Amino acid sequence: MSSRLRAKDLIIKRAREAGLTSDSGQALHLLLKQPADTVIVNGSECEPLGRAKRELLANYPQKIVHGLRLAMEATGARTGIVAIDEDCDDTARQILAAIGQDGYLRFLVKLFRVPRRYPSGDELPLVHAITGRVIPSGGTAKEVSVLLLDAHCLWSLHEAITGRSVTHQLVTVLGEVHRPFTAWVPRGIMISALVAAAGGPKKPEPPALIVGSVLRGKSVLPSAALPATSSLLLVLPAKHRLVQQHATTFEVNRKRILAACEGCEQCTCLCPQYLMGQCITPHRSMRAIALGLTDLATEIAGAALCSGCGLCSAVACPVQLDPAQLMFAVGQQLLQAGYRPALITTAVKAEWPARQVMLSRLLQRLDLLRYEINPPLIGSLTSDRVVLTLETTPRLKATPVIRDGHRVKAGQRIADVPLDSAGVPLNASLTGTVRLLAAGLEIRAS
Repeated sequence: MSSRLRAKDLIIKRAREAGLTSDSGQALHLLLKQPADTVIVNGSECEPLGRAKRELLANYPQKIVHGLRLAMEATGARTGIVAIDEDCDDTARQILAAIGQDGYLRFLVKLFRVPRRYPSGDELPLVHAITGRVIPSGGTAKEVSVLLLDAHCLWSLHEAITGRSVTHQLVTVLGEVHRPFTAWVPRGIMISALVAAAGGPKKPEPPALIVGSVLRGKSVLPSAALPATSSLLLVLPAKHRLVQQHATTFEVNRKRILAACEGCEQCTCLCPQYLMGQCITPHRSMRAIALGLTDLATEIAGAALCSGCGLCSAVACPVQLDPAQLMFAVGQQLLQAGYRPALITTAVKAEWPARQVMLSRLLQRLDLLRYEINPPLIGSLTSDRVVLTLETTPRLKATPVIRDGHRVKAGQRIADVPLDSAGVPLNASLTGTVRLLAAGLEIRAS
């Protein structure tokens, strides 16, 4: 066996042992097994109010670049791209310095500046902007021989290959709190602990909490645990427009669309998936779903291609309907039922460059501009309790390998999956005593 193959096997093995996943929840070791000619580091904070990727690239450029090298070695890629926001000049210099220090990467890796438009950091537009390749409708970056990985994913790969346990994630807490911050926190930390660490809510009435991202996130209770792939906790007043939108049920939204949709097609005209050549027409899909027209199978199936970016609801609709909720919910149901869109080669619409939305405009439209700050990186937060889900990858659960009441150390394996499955093992993020729950594990520090 050649040294390159041995190195590849070691990288894949360490990625699995550490339980690493991509930002979409896919097992990283399986992604690294697939050959690619280009690896892209997605360091762009195209999500409104996002800060974690910027902090990672600014504070750990050598680790990110080393993680990129590992991914290139595993996939056999001969080209690497580090994509960062166009306004991060200091970070760009640090990344270029880190690349220049690596004699192997200095001729293979380039820097790409991503415009501050939404959603320019998504898979389809980012791959097209960097490589000029168009991902087929219903496909992913692998169809065009590209591996797109989040900056945190590559930081974690560096940690795993150097023998360190990946027990923490980087999260930013913003909004109606006294002390917004960015910090490393143990995986599975409670939402209430994050709000308390930020000095608590500014107002006495209970706030609304959104995790993940502004437009693609979900509302949570303070008693919930922070999801492993979330890097933002947004604390908002209970009457904020975004909170009311999250609270609207599917059925209420469906009836509003039936009553008020004008058929103007603006949701389709601004849809990034449609503009990037995907076989999706939100105005048709939305009407078919709202009316229950099951004979319009093509229109309803188009919902499976919805990325959930939310532009149709936040900006496009002139009567403030929420097509995104309807489309994304039905699309996820189709995918969970086993439906997979056919791969169709398409072309990017000529209107795409002119229809991207400036992030500042989007934040103003959502009444979030006052939260656009750079909170300090305060290091690491400790916690006396974490709750970890057994669903380490979408729809696949790990099996506990420890007993109730067992004492574990941070980094120790506490749940596992078969070697040939698409899941990853689960490692403890805290030293303490384990309690088995219905859908996860609780660890209390002792």
